[in-house]
Amino acid sequence: APRGRFAVAGSAVIEGRQPQMALALVSRGGAVARRVRTSPGPFGGYARAVRATRSGILVGGRAYAEPGTGPSDWALARYTPTGRLLGITRTDFGTGEDAAEAIALTTGHATVAGSIYGSHGLARYITR
Repeated sequence: APRGRFAVAGSAVIEGRQPQMALALVSRGGAVARRVRTSPGPFGGYARAVRATRSGILVGGRAYAEPGTGPSDWALARYTPTGRLLGITRTDFGTGEDAAEAIALTTGHATVAGSIYGSHGLARYITR
């Protein structure tokens, strides 16, 4: 995040609702400047990785494809530096539980590592 702030990602669960990705922007002094909750899939999901740059924030995790803890897809949520959601990309590698776990950024690309139904996976996304 810009100007000495940083971003923290995790999950938020409100009783009676689906789990959501949670993003908090923290100021230099440690105060929470902004909180955002995003549902990455039709049945919610959660965040496992975050990368922030001057041009934006990328959060990776899991999007549930069915109710409960069954089949899921990789989820990548893209935000502006101020935390406004720009969009969500879901990647389905087939049946089973998939989750994005780590993000590395290079110019114009995000390389994402995660799990694909019990195996390791790696995918490269264009970020421009």
